[in-house]
Amino acid sequence: MNIGANGIVINEYGDVLLVRRDDTRTFAPPGGACEKDELPIDTTVREVQEETGLSVFPIRLTGLYFLPVQPEPFLFLYYRCIPRSGNISNSSETLQTGFFKTDPLPNPMLSFHQEELKQAYDHKGGPPNWSTVQVGLRMRAGIFLLNRLVYPWLEFRRSRQGLPPYVPPPQWQVRATLVLNDAKGRVLLVQPDNTDDWMLPSSDFTTIEPPWTLGNKLVHEHLDGSANINNLSGIYMRKGEPEMEFVFSGTVQDGAQILTGKNTYFETDSFPQNLAADHRVMIENYLDPSEEISYKLFDEPAIQ
Repeated sequence: MNIGANGIVINEYGDVLLVRRDDTRTFAPPGGACEKDELPIDTTVREVQEETGLSVFPIRLTGLYFLPVQPEPFLFLYYRCIPRSGNISNSSETLQTGFFKTDPLPNPMLSFHQEELKQAYDHKGGPPNWSTVQVGLRMRAGIFLLNRLVYPWLEFRRSRQGLPPYVPPPQWQVRATLVLNDAKGRVLLVQPDNTDDWMLPSSDFTTIEPPWTLGNKLVHEHLDGSANINNLSGIYMRKGEPEMEFVFSGTVQDGAQILTGKNTYFETDSFPQNLAADHRVMIENYLDPSEEISYKLFDEPAIQ
């Protein structure tokens, strides 16, 4: 899976920072691929500066969008940002850079970029939006042309200019982990058969599904009723590994029963000593009254 982060940079006049891309020749928010050991919020800062010359400060995650395209799907994270310093300039990847009015937005621009920009512009705080983008025939044809014609031509141009060859970004695996509360505020923990450690419900890693789909599947694996997954509390990574873990939180509906006897609810002040260390950090961050999304790069490999 390709994972990228984009910055929705709004100036004091309410205008939005856009670039006209060299590959698609369309307008889009500045952004790019996440690298290993680089949290997506840091990717946003780096990519915006590389593509536009501006230093920005991300203030909140406004949306996650999944594009189920071949040969590798895309997951985009959009951050609302404010400009800090710097002067606008083009990069080798952009034909035009500047602040533009949002009504109307400049053309040409892909329809999903238009929708994501609108949602980011209207986002006033709270949980980010997440959704799967409907990929029509026109988009599929455009991606095919990019992969077969445009990118080979750009690589040929790089070689003619004496530039080093393009290094593709890592292919990511994602998983979902859940912090589920019952009506009493207790947290659901599970104890898999192959370990004595307690942990939060977690999915396997995958490269083909968005993390919120994995989270909804987890609910049905552990409960015979439903839970409302209504927020994203954290994004976590592992040093040296192209793995990204999305921790969603939610409330278990009344009457939902735990499906296995090794799963149980714990009070937030009485977690077991053998609670997995990284999951303890995730719960502590979830309980942080600031209610901001937490980010952390763990040194240890993920619990399987």
